[in-house]
Amino acid sequence: DFNGDGRTDLVAVNASDNADLSGYLNYENGRIILDNAEIITTRDAPDRAIAAEIRTALAVHLLPITTAALRLPVRLNAVVTAFRPDLGRLFVQDATDAIFVRPGSVPHLSLRAGDQVEVTGVTAPGNFAPNVDAVAIRVVGASAMPVPDKDMEVIFSGHLDCHWVELNGVVQDVTAENQGSVAVMVWGSHTFRAHIDAPYALIQPLIDRHIVVQGAVGSIFNNRRQMLGVMLSVPGFRFIRVVSEAQPTISVSQVRPVRSLLE
Repeated sequence: DFNGDGRTDLVAVNASDNADLSGYLNYENGRIILDNAEIITTRDAPDRAIAAEIRTALAVHLLPITTAALRLPVRLNAVVTAFRPDLGRLFVQDATDAIFVRPGSVPHLSLRAGDQVEVTGVTAPGNFAPNVDAVAIRVVGASAMPVPDKDMEVIFSGHLDCHWVELNGVVQDVTAENQGSVAVMVWGSHTFRAHIDAPYALIQPLIDRHIVVQGAVGSIFNNRRQMLGVMLSVPGFRFIRVVSEAQPTISVSQVRPVRSLLE
């Protein structure tokens, strides 16, 4: 009861909450009152409807950034799509959505793509979208990999962040990266990096080849949460398929001066 006379009932606000309100400012009986008041947002306290344990990846992703920062409890049952302990990356996907998990506080973690896991942790605002800080991760079984999304333009738009996807392109370059490799790939006007959990010696021969690769897609962003591009986390060489072999390079003997073309 905001104005004290029973006319405005704000039952959704608790005594400990900070709230933003809208209404009509009025003056009555020597007091300032707010007629027809409505709650716009509550701050510094989680919505009571979401204070319970969150059980789906979609529910985490739909949280406002400020709410995700409140470290709400999470328990997910999902399949591991990519895990790189050397890079601190873990992607999981359940029936509702896919999400990035920070496994930093979980010791001696050994996971493989296709493991069905129970992830216990708390929400975090992330650098691009809400994610999960894991407290415990337990393997509960094995699962088939999700059906990959293959719409290239939708993938590059960022709308499938963290999802298991399939991309194709021509490999331009390969470099070593900790325990794996990074392949620079091109598809149309898009250039992206595939971080592959496989040794450099196995991936380097793919240069100039057209390949199809499956992995968990991640967004590249700036400090304003603006998307700049995508990268792919590929959990092994078995998720790569060569479409066409490398094209022969032009030899020096084939190069002719421009003026000779008119002769």
